[in-house]
Amino acid sequence: MPGVRDHPFLEDRIAGSYIVVAYREIFMVRLCLLLFCLSLPLLSQTLYKETYEKQFLDNQYPQKVPVLFRPWSVPEGDSLYKVYLIGEIGHNFLQFIREGDHYIARARLEVMVRNGSDGFGKSRIWNTETTTTRFRDTTDPNISHTSLDSLILPPGNYEFLVNYQDLNGQRQLAYTRKLQLPERSGSFDSPPLFFYPTHGEDLFSGPPAANVSPLQGHWDFNRDLGIYLRCQLAADSMAVRVRATLMNTDTREKIFEDDQRDLRGPVVTLSLVIPAEKLQEASHRLKVIYYHGEDSTRSIVPFKVVWFNKPKSLWDRNLSIWPLRHILSEGDYQTLAEGNQGAQESKFKAFWKSMDRTPETPYNELQREFYARVDTTLIRYSNRRKQGWDTDPGKIYIAMGPPDQVEDHSLDPGPDPYLRWIYARDGKQLVYTFLAVDGRREYKLIDATEVN
Repeated sequence: MPGVRDHPFLEDRIAGSYIVVAYREIFMVRLCLLLFCLSLPLLSQTLYKETYEKQFLDNQYPQKVPVLFRPWSVPEGDSLYKVYLIGEIGHNFLQFIREGDHYIARARLEVMVRNGSDGFGKSRIWNTETTTTRFRDTTDPNISHTSLDSLILPPGNYEFLVNYQDLNGQRQLAYTRKLQLPERSGSFDSPPLFFYPTHGEDLFSGPPAANVSPLQGHWDFNRDLGIYLRCQLAADSMAVRVRATLMNTDTREKIFEDDQRDLRGPVVTLSLVIPAEKLQEASHRLKVIYYHGEDSTRSIVPFKVVWFNKPKSLWDRNLSIWPLRHILSEGDYQTLAEGNQGAQESKFKAFWKSMDRTPETPYNELQREFYARVDTTLIRYSNRRKQGWDTDPGKIYIAMGPPDQVEDHSLDPGPDPYLRWIYARDGKQLVYTFLAVDGRREYKLIDATEVN
């Protein structure tokens, strides 16, 4: 009778690891987002944040606010500013409905701008539509919808009241952002602007395009980071030197530096692209210095690189170590689990580095797949006595992944209701049969058979 250890640790055929629990995952994601929205008061006094804390078991982990917004300003003429309004709606926050042979999401994003000192007010409204013919695209958390507009404003202190409404459903969100536009004298450097580099793109020149990001204090792990720099000079002939440095503040390591000399205006723009391979999950600091004539100005932008779509079990070190007992020998597991928290962390990282198929990058595909499976077991098979990864179906799911065929008779009225998983491997079938105990509350492995 084959056991879990007799099969490959993780196989190359990993596509569709969430198929078995797709609908439950979709429901949970949408329920959590709905509860999050209901917890926010729909008042203009709500302060803007890029992330919020989400709960999983006893641990909290950060998630991006589903509707992001940023005003970004550049000088316009002698005394005005052109303010770009950058909005981003998380794809899984859009409510898709089926119309004919495609799925469509409709939403409205309204931005009201006001200056309290003189009663000034303007507004911009975007009615957006996103269409796809594939159902799986409607739940892809890596896709977002970006809107971009602009308006002309004089110097002053402004409030941007952002209101989001899903036109297919009931989701709403509201918050306030503030922006100070100072009286100008001399040169003016706009704050660094993040953007999503497209394939083969080296430069990003001219006004912002559709690939800009409203993020300021965070960036997505395993994604190239584009940084757009802009400085408007007081004199057309003035030469400018731009020095940009990016540091990992957790390790104190300088990971990127660029020094451009003798750039000339009247507007100096520079685009930098930081490869994802250089960006670890950590705190970072971007420092940009503009040297012009005898003067210099600088911008310092702290931000965190966060793996927002990280498997939930990876946010808790104990929860990420415990399931390894099912794929390691007893001795190797004890070596990994012993020691204080720092020692465990170091050995844990070293273990997964040794298993990484692409060690030159910080993203570990094998680790991600393993803990995606752990998450699935926690959601589907946990009971009052055991966490999902420690149950009979959980152990097999972690080692084998989702079954190729499922025969579910766990609610049959007979004396021995059962669940059967069938895997096709090397011209054979591996068949695991579980006895369903008390409905679907627990499953016990009662047979494992190899069929030629």
